Amino acid sequence: MSDAVLADAHWRVTVDPARGMLIREAVDLASGAATLWRQAPVDPSPFSRELPPGGPPSAQTFAELFAGGWFAMLPAAGFVGELDGIPTHYHGELAHLPWEVVERGPSWMEARVATVRAPFAVTRRVTLDAGELRVETSATNVGEAPASFTYGEHPCFPLETFAGGRLELDARAAWIPAPAFDPERSVLALGERFAWPRAPRRDGCRCDLSRLPEAPDWRHDHACLELASPRVRLTAPRHGRTLEIAVDLAATPYALLWQRLDRDGVFALEPMSAPGRGVEDALAAGAVRRLAPGAAFRTALSLRWS
Repeated sequence: MSDAVLADAHWRVTVDPARGMLIREAVDLASGAATLWRQAPVDPSPFSRELPPGGPPSAQTFAELFAGGWFAMLPAAGFVGELDGIPTHYHGELAHLPWEVVERGPSWMEARVATVRAPFAVTRRVTLDAGELRVETSATNVGEAPASFTYGEHPCFPLETFAGGRLELDARAAWIPAPAFDPERSVLALGERFAWPRAPRRDGCRCDLSRLPEAPDWRHDHACLELASPRVRLTAPRHGRTLEIAVDLAATPYALLWQRLDRDGVFALEPMSAPGRGVEDALAAGAVRRLAPGAAFRTALSLRWS
């Protein structure tokens, strides 16, 4: 199935079930603002259920298919490791797989997929309702033994839309992970804890991570957060609008802030079930979750412009 366009009086949303159930585009009709960042055009052919090798090589595989947008991460969110003795894929399996559309209407769609190397049956529903773009996900262990997982959402936001704006959130804890993902462009002090939003820089100064620059400043960093509130706001002064994000804290109490503020400026606030950047951090924190046979993990994330 090709891209599906969902629309109502507030949103125009494009979803690609054949390529990871990617929400490729989400436009605020009141302003014309692009809510999600999009990579340059990629190969439009559908994905296959023949997954590439897991572990570190899967980071390059993911980079080759990465198209931006918004996607889910399961059975492993973020960087790779091993769960139940199986090497995970960078950002999980879901973004690599073709999904089957179960049913859809003009302003909603539901699709499903089964993971390949973990025993999860996953359903994802995208709904436009009274100004809200809501994505609900359910993952059920259909295996015969308990199954380990970490989960995350990965909406990518364009600096062009939010330039000069603010990322407003409440955090119980914040820290800079080490090592740097991009050492040449990282400016933050690795391994340091800080009080959001004033993160320490390597040069001894402070960087207000809540402020988005007016133009690309070419830094490339991660910051890890433990959220204190489910409400997040992203202001877009060029459009006179604010994007309100509602996070499911019971399912995803942590978030990874990724900022790659180059010419193609993109950043993401990624709600996650475990702290850090990936599986190894989750294991170290004792935060990997396990589902009993027949049990389900459910979560939701929603966006609303005002």
